[in-house]
Amino acid sequence: MAKFTLLWHTVEAFLGEEWLPSYDTGLEIYGKTVINRFGSCDDANTSGGIGLYIGPSVFDHSCDPNAQVVYDGRKLLLREIKDIDCDTADGVRIAYIDLLKLQKERAAELKNKYYFDCDCSRCAAEKVTSYLTEKSPALTRQVSSLWSELKLAESPSWEAYMKFLEAAERFIAANGLPENDIAQEDARKLATYCSVRGRMFEFAVTHLKARVQIYRKCYGQFHPVYSNLLFNLASALRQSGRDEDALKYFKEASNSVAVSHGKEHPRYQMLTEAVLRCTVEIAARNQGIPDLEKWAQSC
Repeated sequence: MAKFTLLWHTVEAFLGEEWLPSYDTGLEIYGKTVINRFGSCDDANTSGGIGLYIGPSVFDHSCDPNAQVVYDGRKLLLREIKDIDCDTADGVRIAYIDLLKLQKERAAELKNKYYFDCDCSRCAAEKVTSYLTEKSPALTRQVSSLWSELKLAESPSWEAYMKFLEAAERFIAANGLPENDIAQEDARKLATYCSVRGRMFEFAVTHLKARVQIYRKCYGQFHPVYSNLLFNLASALRQSGRDEDALKYFKEASNSVAVSHGKEHPRYQMLTEAVLRCTVEIAARNQGIPDLEKWAQSC
């Protein structure tokens, strides 16, 4: 109620009381908006704001969804990612939240934002064997502190990125955590971020590869976050001069996006071009053609 009350008084100050509905109607509108809103994302699954889509708001949540919401500009697309054996909306399940979280964190977020307890197959399975673990909340906080420190830096220098890369790698080496530990994943993510921005692509390859299996496990092979990780790994391999390895991951990302987004989506078309370009340049190199850039453009 505190959030709504603050919003109500803010809108009232800007528009004037005469332009507002009754308080009860405003509360009803706010509640429906909170429950039914979607976080719109770009092709790389970066959040770009909040959208209201009346039709898709009927779909229920699962941490093991059989359908996926993606975006083409402002257009929301619902894509089937598993066989759906039903002829009504009741059997369609999408994920309301980020799936790379501990079960207790997902449960708390769903309860706080959407006011229900999740009883999906994944939540039930994780009561026996967790997809993600947390050896020590203190270690998780340690990595979070590194992220916070980096975010406070304005326009970090190359030296700053290297400092945080080294800190993340020291953390990984010192603690010997499994790859599905949430602190380990956060440290890998930090190391990846700093490696790419410091143009240390061989380091980025190492940390991206280490994250592939846990992303596939938590998100599933047709989630935009998973395909984006594959794309980033392929791009880092290209920057490292390892085109054959890059081609493998470009193809895997393309196959994932073909299902999650569809072959008409700009994201799939971009990946198709990346596969083609990589294939052409490998062929040119194998044929001993020196000016790869010019030759590739002519194909």
